[in-house]
Amino acid sequence: MLFLLFHVGTNQYAIETSRVTEVIPMVLLKKIHNAPNFMSGFFNYRGLVIPVVDFSHLIKGEPSQFYLSTRIIILKYPDLENRVRHLGLIAEQVTETLDKAISELIDPDMNLDRSTYLSKMMIDRDEIIQCINLVDLLADSEQLFLLSGAIE
Repeated sequence: MLFLLFHVGTNQYAIETSRVTEVIPMVLLKKIHNAPNFMSGFFNYRGLVIPVVDFSHLIKGEPSQFYLSTRIIILKYPDLENRVRHLGLIAEQVTETLDKAISELIDPDMNLDRSTYLSKMMIDRDEIIQCINLVDLLADSEQLFLLSGAIE
């Protein structure tokens, strides 16, 4: 299984590439006032209005650092009714992929109730990489706010 890797600070994360539509450079986003702090804005992606979430801000309350490798990952995101929507995710150091067999993924031996978006882990070059569970990335109320646009 192929994963796209990215960082938040020194922590490394992975998303299945089957969920990724495209990885694009940072673009100018239209800010929406009174939106949640992790909501960076919207932009026009090939005729679709795509909401963009800052992953670092979402999980640790601090905006992503803007490196040359900070990107917007366009994701196929399942909404509350399991319809596919597109969601932009700002992530740092989006520079590589990693191919791992499903059998190499490790179940964490800890309670992740507060971080339900975290899934299995993998180890590569002594680095622990945390997989992201997209279904639980956003709370239901956040999904209703962000994903009320057109369905793919």
